Amino acid sequence: QYLEQGIILLKFIVIFFDCQERVFFEVLMIKYKRNKFKPFKWQKTKIYYELGIKRGKIESMITRFKQLGIIKYAITKSLKNKSKPLEKSTFFDIDCGKIYDLLPTIFSKFDYDNIEHDLHKYLSPVFKE
Repeated sequence: QYLEQGIILLKFIVIFFDCQERVFFEVLMIKYKRNKFKPFKWQKTKIYYELGIKRGKIESMITRFKQLGIIKYAITKSLKNKSKPLEKSTFFDIDCGKIYDLLPTIFSKFDYDNIEHDLHKYLSPVFKE
């Protein structure tokens, strides 16, 4: 039984992103493209609501993605609004070059060529600049 648990633990350690991080990564890519590859605003309360991921986990994922270089910056600004005096918004900018460099680490070698091709096609407007 302990041997089986050790094997499961080894499989988990090898994975680059956990399930929640993969969801966050994919949603960042979708939102970045939807905003025409420019920095975009995403309120943290909406992140929690839309992804169903707890606040502490979101904070740690943002920190990790910044350390990896995937997120160029995540700035939280307080906006004054008549209905909500201090509304905090986080602005994200994605470093597509860094993501492309990390592809071999993020994805397994299984079907890697297709993933690389598809992601490069998805981000092609960024690479044309």
